[in-house]
Amino acid sequence: MDQRNLALVISVIMILVVSSTAAVFFFGMTEDDTINFYVFGDSQGYQGGIEEIVTAANVHGPDFLFHCGDLTPFGQENQYQAVKAVLDQSITPVYTTIGNHDIKNSGSILYEEYFGPSTYSFDLGPAHFTVFNTSSGDVTPQEFAWLEQDLTQNEAEFRFVFTHIPPFDPRSGENHSLVNSTTSTRLMSLFEEHGVDVVFTGHIHMYNETMVNGVRYVITGGAGASLYADE
Repeated sequence: MDQRNLALVISVIMILVVSSTAAVFFFGMTEDDTINFYVFGDSQGYQGGIEEIVTAANVHGPDFLFHCGDLTPFGQENQYQAVKAVLDQSITPVYTTIGNHDIKNSGSILYEEYFGPSTYSFDLGPAHFTVFNTSSGDVTPQEFAWLEQDLTQNEAEFRFVFTHIPPFDPRSGENHSLVNSTTSTRLMSLFEEHGVDVVFTGHIHMYNETMVNGVRYVITGGAGASLYADE
């Protein structure tokens, strides 16, 4: 099946948690081979939203959950312990990446202790999932080289990328994205070159879906942190 002819089925369930919203996604790959996963981000210490998502996942049984970063408000150990305790209640696998709040107070060391590397990839069925670190607001040359190699070497039919900070801010007049515009441009060109289907991010506390040159960018922020916008 040609990636460019991918019929991407998205069902969005809005879970209201106080003043915040978490988006839950189901992605249908083909009629005979389906992968379901939930994506959310920016809980920032509000465990109520995570509890609702885990409860729903334990009922509906997706293939995995993914947290796009900012699991904690200040990167402190008790905060890591609290969010991990809730995520550990999930009976399905949980994947995460690190956010800018998680690296505060040397929190990056604690992140690896509680959740492992923030950069990695894995395969599931016909799909390849790539996770990389943008918590500093930029991408290091080493990180970019790893990302390019990972996207180059795999031959999966579908390709999904996850990170915390998006390469652009979809809101008019706002710029809460990567601080280096050159990095943003290079990343988006890399995604286009290697046929990435969807790039999932958080950081901006809202839900947004934007298609740019054949790549779908989905912002899933707001699984507990206050929202920046309604949509």
